[in-house]
Amino acid sequence: MTDRAVNIADKPASPSPTTAKYSIARLANIAASANILPSLLGTQRALSANYRPLERRSRKTLSSLATSR
Repeated sequence: MTDRAVNIADKPASPSPTTAKYSIARLANIAASANILPSLLGTQRALSANYRPLERRSRKTLSSLATSR
């Protein structure tokens, strides 16, 4: 663990050309994953839309059970 901390501390503060290439590639990956996000959000909306009626039904049955007693 201490060796790793020393290695990180010994790195130069200015970015090397390879670091710049890495960060550009990383930004490209983030941009590509941003195109996936709308479909993921659509999936989440569909899942929550399917869940809400079930939630309402369970509330209705619980309230009907409470009033029947």
